Amino acid sequence: MKWKPGPDHYWHFCQIKEGKPVLRDGSPAAKPGKTETHSGELEVCAQGLHMSPRALDALAYARDGWCRIVKPGEHIRFDSDKLVSNKRHVIHSFDATATLHEFACCVAEVDLLLADSKDARSWQAIEAKRTWMRGECSDSDLEAAMEAAMEAAMDAARAATWAAPRAAARAATWAATRAADWASARAATRVALWAATWGATRDEINTFLEEMLWEAASDDT
Repeated sequence: MKWKPGPDHYWHFCQIKEGKPVLRDGSPAAKPGKTETHSGELEVCAQGLHMSPRALDALAYARDGWCRIVKPGEHIRFDSDKLVSNKRHVIHSFDATATLHEFACCVAEVDLLLADSKDARSWQAIEAKRTWMRGECSDSDLEAAMEAAMEAAMDAARAATWAAPRAAARAATWAATRAADWASARAATRVALWAATWGATRDEINTFLEEMLWEAASDDT
């Protein structure tokens, strides 16, 4: 049976150091079943333990690809896309870097379909990214595919008949193929989300992202 969080579960991303999750101050992140606590005042973006109700919002604040699904404590202060609490109880914790790379590729494909793109360079770049993710493509080969996809985006921007959705889709594809580090995965996701504003809504994209993360969490259980 597929594991799925309830409505009182929130999202939080950690940095990765030597293959393990750490908090922003460098201390080890709590493991599933454990609770992190804060004894001082609560202030959004300043003091307390933060988390977001949606994975998409949590990703915007992420510094790395380690994902945690958490529950807040009894004291909470809310903001538009996050909250801060005196406690953060960890339900699940897993490395989501590969999932985020795949998510970026999927969104880029949708953008290209919506733009009715026939430019082979963009589609080949996404395939090169997935080949690289399987360990079957070198960093230099991926870099070459990225550059070709970028050229496609620039060609679209220079064309007299340039349409914003099509150029955005190609830019998303270029971002999705960037070199293999967390910063590129996050950048790919953000550009893909921007491009997708001509198609799927942010709510639909968030649902898709959360489904992928839920599946990754289930596989890691």
